[in-house]
Amino acid sequence: MNQQIPSTTPGLGKQMPPAVPEKTEADWSPEDVPQLTVDVYRKSNVIYIVSTVAGVSAEDLDVAVDGQNITIRGARKKPYDAGQEMLLEECFWGEFSRELTISENFDIEKIEADLSNGILTVMIPIVIISGHKKIAVNAK
Repeated sequence: MNQQIPSTTPGLGKQMPPAVPEKTEADWSPEDVPQLTVDVYRKSNVIYIVSTVAGVSAEDLDVAVDGQNITIRGARKKPYDAGQEMLLEECFWGEFSRELTISENFDIEKIEADLSNGILTVMIPIVIISGHKKIAVNAK
């Protein structure tokens, strides 16, 4: 889709309203924090959570585990001054989060998270605690 960037010169076009109305920090509630989009898949005995977090550094990401819940939080900072006159604003800047419940048993000490080229990958090793196994009986 080709979208024309409006002119700010009087008489040459109209300023576009922002896609999301401006809110002050006091106007936001926890439900207002945008959800991070993720892909989740299992390969062998590892669950992978993958998300695009372009423009976010590892220092601005927080991955935490609480029971069976994995929470990913972060913030995408604007690369320019907030006082600029915006001609078109489509990019999301600000805080985001996502909480997922993992129904499998996993080893909390072996969870890893990598950030490479704007892609966050969280690897959650699954612990197999049930299954079929023949138990040898030892004579004493």
